[in-house]
Amino acid sequence: MLNKLGSTIACTVVALTLAGLLQTAAPAANILATYPAAPGMDANTAFGVRVRTPGAAWQDLYAYNVKVNRLKVSDAAMVNFSFAGAVEMEVTYHGGAINSCEIRPKSFGIQAAQQGAKLTFSVTQNPSFPRKFVVIINGDLDHCLHVLGNPPEENAPSLTDTNVWPVEPGETLTPLPEGKDTYYFKPGIHGSEILGAWAELDLGQTHSIDRFDLVQKDFAHRFTVYVRNGLNEKYALAYDGTGNTADGTITKTFPAATGRYVKVQFLDHTGTNHCYATRVKEFRVYEAGGSTNLALNTFRVGSHAELKKIVDGDENTAFENNRAAGRLWLYANGQKIYLPGSAVIEGGVWGLGLSNIVIRGRGIIDGSKLRHTVNNDGANRVWPFITFDKGANITYEGFILLDHPSWGMSVDGSRNSKIVNVSQIAYDFNSDGIHLDGASGSEVRGCFIRTSDDIVCTHAGEDLLVENSVFWGDKAHIFFMGLDEHQVRRVTFRNIDVLGSYEEQPVYQGVMAIHCANGSSFEDITFEDIRVAPFRKPDRQVLVLIHMNNIGRWSRRPGKSVRNITLKNISYDGSGEKASIIQGADQARFVDGVHFINYRRQGALVTNAVSGNLTIGTDANHVDFK
Repeated sequence: MLNKLGSTIACTVVALTLAGLLQTAAPAANILATYPAAPGMDANTAFGVRVRTPGAAWQDLYAYNVKVNRLKVSDAAMVNFSFAGAVEMEVTYHGGAINSCEIRPKSFGIQAAQQGAKLTFSVTQNPSFPRKFVVIINGDLDHCLHVLGNPPEENAPSLTDTNVWPVEPGETLTPLPEGKDTYYFKPGIHGSEILGAWAELDLGQTHSIDRFDLVQKDFAHRFTVYVRNGLNEKYALAYDGTGNTADGTITKTFPAATGRYVKVQFLDHTGTNHCYATRVKEFRVYEAGGSTNLALNTFRVGSHAELKKIVDGDENTAFENNRAAGRLWLYANGQKIYLPGSAVIEGGVWGLGLSNIVIRGRGIIDGSKLRHTVNNDGANRVWPFITFDKGANITYEGFILLDHPSWGMSVDGSRNSKIVNVSQIAYDFNSDGIHLDGASGSEVRGCFIRTSDDIVCTHAGEDLLVENSVFWGDKAHIFFMGLDEHQVRRVTFRNIDVLGSYEEQPVYQGVMAIHCANGSSFEDITFEDIRVAPFRKPDRQVLVLIHMNNIGRWSRRPGKSVRNITLKNISYDGSGEKASIIQGADQARFVDGVHFINYRRQGALVTNAVSGNLTIGTDANHVDFK
């Protein structure tokens, strides 16, 4: 709320003092890093934002335009920078008069002062819980300013490092030479030239080639062909097939190109179904004036080992993958991607069954150029957007995901993954934040996620930690568990601010939701230090939902059991929400042991089901309040 103080108005956000929340540490040196926007990124003109370390010159921040809330798709603003210690910020609002102001989360204790159209405030960094917050003007949740303040990078790679392979905007991806393990994407936009399934062929010696045959299946593919002579060289474009509209077998000639290595890359196709599929039978290459297929059995490396089928000489075999295009593919263990703050990748990032992968930096991975849908049409989207399923020791750190048209990140079936300081803002149907299905020993820390579907999901998994993060679900659960046939155990959600939550389907409502269905079971689940802001539509949302029956179309039968659920230091600032529910299926399939410790609604301690606005079913045992 705004309160007049002489000629200024103060917008004060009160810091919470939950036990264990405040930490004492030695003051850090003031450090600030800002990042110019890559050319072509859309700006939001409703906000002008500047930042500085105390006493230094102001630095302008680029206000990106980001879309939020698929129920009412809206243009919001986002700025990003890195800092340690303290910074001062100035926000100028160009959308009209400022009648009210709110900064969420309240727990950050930020205090802003207003003079006319300008807000000024100071922010102190917390490296373990990065300062990522929103500035809401006149109560408008959908046209607010998202401020993403990461800690400074540590041990960032340099272009002079011997293990680094630089990638210029506009270049295709070259297989990493021996001794290189890191793709360094230089500032600028990296688009379709790095996306899609690809195969590198080793012709055995240098040839002058000027012709190829491409035998396609089902679709007319958009593709490119590159040539290089040595493994330490970058590729040169030999043929641009991005405008191809012919399906079946096509033969193309081009000015003779000399080289030993040929790369063919498949971007997407012109069909209307499975638009990111790749289905190719054969690829043949010919020397200038010759008739011998030089490509026969020459596959060296590629995004998929199965691509060797396109050079096996047999048109009865084919490479077929419905999720190959629209993605940058890593293909070997130990590979890394580094995105400095002004670099943008316009597509998803995938790798399957890999280990020791790192994606890091302060840049952006942007899905806005990919196909979107407001319907449940997963066949025509890059889904998930970033995934290293069935991998191990995958690290994601510091970058931003924008406008992903499907699940943002999936580490399904992976072990020991770490998602640290990553931010996501998206609006599309099924734009879930993070999927941890079947994951084990994995962590999510220091993240900011605002999407229009579930924020953090796990339908199977164990030994998972999600902490020190800020979440906002425009149409979503915040914490969603269940609907699979497996066990979920030893999962902790800790020290998290929920800025908003809304779900219009009653059966799927619940900020903290356990949907125990299809024979699944849950044990030792902890929600601790969870702070929930007032709901946008409180009459359509609940805080806690633990149930086994009537779980919608994804439920075929009840689950087995829910045991030992702890909700400690939970607070809700609003009122008027629907009753929370704890309900088993029957005495054989039950909920046993739900422990509320210091659970507060509007500041009042919850001591029983009535004061907690909670419905407890007969098949829920040992529900207690402390």
